[in-house]
Amino acid sequence: MADKKGGDAKKPKKANVTGSYPGVTGSYRPRSAYSQHEPAPQTRSEAAREQASGKEKKPFDFKLWFSKENNRTFLRQLRYYGLIVIASLLLTAGIVSLSNDVFAFIKPDRSTIVTIEQGGGTSAIAKVLKSEGIIKHPLIFRLYCKLKKADGKFQYGDYTLNSNLGYDQIISALKKPSVQAESYTFTISDGETQDDIVERLVSDKRVEQEEIENALNEYDYKDFEFVKSLPERRCRLEGYLPAGDYEFFVGESAVSMVTKILTHFNETVNTEQNAALLKQAKMSLDEAITLASLLQSECSDAGEYKNAAQVLKNRLKDSTGLLKLTCTINYVLDTPKATLSADDKMTESKYNTYVYAGLPPGPICTPSAAALSAAMSPAEGDNMYFISDGDKTYFAKTAEQHADNLKKASDTAKGTDTIR
Repeated sequence: MADKKGGDAKKPKKANVTGSYPGVTGSYRPRSAYSQHEPAPQTRSEAAREQASGKEKKPFDFKLWFSKENNRTFLRQLRYYGLIVIASLLLTAGIVSLSNDVFAFIKPDRSTIVTIEQGGGTSAIAKVLKSEGIIKHPLIFRLYCKLKKADGKFQYGDYTLNSNLGYDQIISALKKPSVQAESYTFTISDGETQDDIVERLVSDKRVEQEEIENALNEYDYKDFEFVKSLPERRCRLEGYLPAGDYEFFVGESAVSMVTKILTHFNETVNTEQNAALLKQAKMSLDEAITLASLLQSECSDAGEYKNAAQVLKNRLKDSTGLLKLTCTINYVLDTPKATLSADDKMTESKYNTYVYAGLPPGPICTPSAAALSAAMSPAEGDNMYFISDGDKTYFAKTAEQHADNLKKASDTAKGTDTIR
């Protein structure tokens, strides 16, 4: 029926029966309806998230493993873990060393005489035990004694201890009164060499040769500053073993014996008075002892040491700087000779003062106090030669005068330029 106004009546809208929504054509398929070979389309939210994150799948690049950044990271990690491993090893080694020192699991078997001074505390005792090779860690020993309440309970005297003892055994031994060890007197004379001293100690069966050689040439005597400054040479302590009578104990360690000798050197040679003379002479202690040992060996007349020292000082200042002394050649020969030949004069050694200018690398014997005094305070004069024949010493300024003096002396006379 037509509208009164002449228009047709509005028809009702057709219902959305296909599942579509306005503005979109096609039919709806749930995501579960797609097969495994047919990927489901992304939803708007998924596409938006992927586009926003900027993620883009790329194939794996093996070269990235070796990039500079990765290498730096790897090295940092390597150093970090390496330090951890090293620290762990050091800690383990320290624990093992401390444990072995305390409980004596594996320690050398060597007996030595240890002298405990009256009134000495645990700190002093620990220092002595360390120097004698009985313990390695004085601080740990002191702490252990405190833990065991042993402080103040130690006796004084001479004890025979073995380096294979643990701390408990050492403490127990030192709490008991000591039994006086048997002693003997060992004499060192002026002019003796380190080799002479070693030979006598070994032949008298006072000490093993390897032990005394190590004590003289290798051991670090921290209480003696002058030892630290000595250069490496044939016999390290040559000239530093002063003459005197020394009381040693039967079974005493070589280090303890040498320590007593060096203590005597400090008291009699390395004095403030000699230090002042050395400063005035502009010489080092080692230079003075070396020069004194040459006087001791080459000049048989002690009364002429100062004049002989004058000759040696003048020759050192000469253009050649050659001392030309037979004693320095004999020092390196397997068997010293009373008369040296022309071939001996060419012996290859830094100690050969016919070939090498200046002082030899070190002393060649134990100098006397008189020889050392002359080395530090020589006489004044311009003599360049001397020859010593027994108690008679001849001096000369020229080679011609020296040649005349050689005719007056015996073939075994010593001095400068005596190898004919």
